[in-house]
Amino acid sequence: MLGALGGWLGGLFGTMVFRHKTAKWTFKFKYALALIPFAAEVWAWFHWRANF
Repeated sequence: MLGALGGWLGGLFGTMVFRHKTAKWTFKFKYALALIPFAAEVWAWFHWRANF
């Protein structure tokens, strides 16, 4: 669960700290799109926990 919760945020922090691929707008765009399933996973986990 920690990997699922921290994966996207940790990757974002890593790109800022190490400046890895930060100049490529296509990478930034794809990374931003990856936030959608990540946010859905977090929402589903909290929703499931509230129902049980």
